[in-house]
Amino acid sequence: MGVLLGCSATHVAQPRPGAAPGAQAQPVREGRWEIRGTRLFVRDVGPETAPVVVVVHGGPGGNHLSLRALEALAPRFRVILYDQRGTGESDRFQVASEADLATLSMEENVEDLEALRQRAGQDRITLVGHSWGAGLAVLYAAAHPEHVEKLVVYSGGPEDEPLSKLKSKAHFARLTDEEKARAQQGLAGLQEAVGRGAPQDELDRLFLQVAEVMFPSLYCQRPATGPGAAQGRAGFWASQGVNRYLGAFDRAAFARKLALVKAPALLTWGRCEPSPQERLLYLLDNLPDARLVIFEESGHNAMEEEPALFFGTLNAFLDGQPLPARSFRSRAEVRAAEGAAPDAGS
Repeated sequence: MGVLLGCSATHVAQPRPGAAPGAQAQPVREGRWEIRGTRLFVRDVGPETAPVVVVVHGGPGGNHLSLRALEALAPRFRVILYDQRGTGESDRFQVASEADLATLSMEENVEDLEALRQRAGQDRITLVGHSWGAGLAVLYAAAHPEHVEKLVVYSGGPEDEPLSKLKSKAHFARLTDEEKARAQQGLAGLQEAVGRGAPQDELDRLFLQVAEVMFPSLYCQRPATGPGAAQGRAGFWASQGVNRYLGAFDRAAFARKLALVKAPALLTWGRCEPSPQERLLYLLDNLPDARLVIFEESGHNAMEEEPALFFGTLNAFLDGQPLPARSFRSRAEVRAAEGAAPDAGS
């Protein structure tokens, strides 16, 4: 796999899980794109003339590697995966003060997505966002609704500080005692490294080590081992810059922006998720054309735990066909199906 600065290296990607039987290998164009004063690593798969699907990875501070199975959407689509600013194989920013984190903010990430759309030469794009990337995809759709063809919110969504704290508490509760001890030890080591001004390579490594302790608890059926080196490089400062949006996020004000997003939206949530279902119900309340699918045997990663149903649902949605999984059009429908009393939402 070649990576060239300022241009693209082209090779061939083999068919991945979720691809149709007999699917042909697709061309891959890889490199760093000059985007708004930085270089973002981009993996561009499939025919350049096909409709564009942009895959938005999680974190914040993660990378695109765990989402490469979505390349199965080619050749029907041109699938663009990228590493967000300051993380993965994208360039790093110097962070010497709190003010420097503004270069890694949520707003900067939203405008990077808009610049990627323009660079791809498409008036409208489909977005598939996972985890934090699902939140970023929604934030982009609210800022640029006229440029969104379809929106897939896979196990994520924007959140405010109370919801973020609830998510973190629920996730921590799923850890074993050993994992809790390792996570706390890792966080202490990371804090110490920040305090002494450690270089970004070290901070990224320590940040990923903490994340790896947390990964197994995101599944219904815990994997025997974590992703290890296959997880690639993380971006510690990228995570810190993006997360600053939490304190200013206004759910009521943002709901008014969501009302302007007319693109069809597929929302997904796994029954074993530590993340609150409320993240998706809020979007179901406020996006005009949204439906929610609950994967009953998955946690945060239905693409891995229920791949046939996940890809069947995703492909049907993108093709405008009936979904193979039950979907809900309102919070009241979800509550009724779960035997709970309906609530007013927000």
